[in-house]
Amino acid sequence: MKSKGAATFTITQNQAIATALLFGLTAGFGGASIAGGNPLETVGNFFGGEDDVQRQVEVDKIDIEGEPVMGDEDANVTVVVYEDFQCPYCQRFEQGALSQVENEYVDSGEVRIIWKDFPLPQLGHDWAVTSAETMECVYREDNGVFWDLKDQIYSNHDVLNSMSPNAVQEEILTWASSDVNRTAVEACLDNGNPSQEVNGDLREGQSFDAQVQLPNGEERSFVSGTPGTVVYGQDDEMGEPVVGAQPYSVFQNLIESKM
Repeated sequence: MKSKGAATFTITQNQAIATALLFGLTAGFGGASIAGGNPLETVGNFFGGEDDVQRQVEVDKIDIEGEPVMGDEDANVTVVVYEDFQCPYCQRFEQGALSQVENEYVDSGEVRIIWKDFPLPQLGHDWAVTSAETMECVYREDNGVFWDLKDQIYSNHDVLNSMSPNAVQEEILTWASSDVNRTAVEACLDNGNPSQEVNGDLREGQSFDAQVQLPNGEERSFVSGTPGTVVYGQDDEMGEPVVGAQPYSVFQNLIESKM
């Protein structure tokens, strides 16, 4: 086992540009960002730091009870993801780095992944909130079906982006109905107040004191864009924030440091 503790990484401006070009990132944090940005702002020095600014996330501020979870509850490392179902950078993250984390660490029982909703309708993500609420109700029926449908949503962005929010909801319900009780999901949407859970996740993500520093020196709060990820070990009081659709190697290094 490796010793636990904060992993410290540095990245040069040239590396930031290379990563931005590699992933075709045009918004801040290498993902959907409330503030927006340019390619230079896609990768920050977000691990550790020598100044007095808080660069890590308080683990006790993350409420993991009643949240969708993939993996062994006794896993050595927890990866919490704040995501928007309609975010194209989340799609890239899900189908790239996070998929590799699942294959290499979740299947072996070393890592568990916890989902948090962070819809960003202000970015023109018209069905982000609708899908988050619908998926919350699917999760209440079956955790495993939630994760399967999550992958199906990201795999069908091209189709879903041409639909209205109501049509997207109907599509998700149709997909779900082969595995869960559609009537129960619809009852949840009508009377179960899934928006309370979705908004709770959003407020939690916005409540952290951690700041991330971008290569141009700009400071931003974590979480202010998607995907936003926190990685921590079993006994850690502070977690390491990861900003944007970073490559698998970033997550691999962090996970290994927490074993």
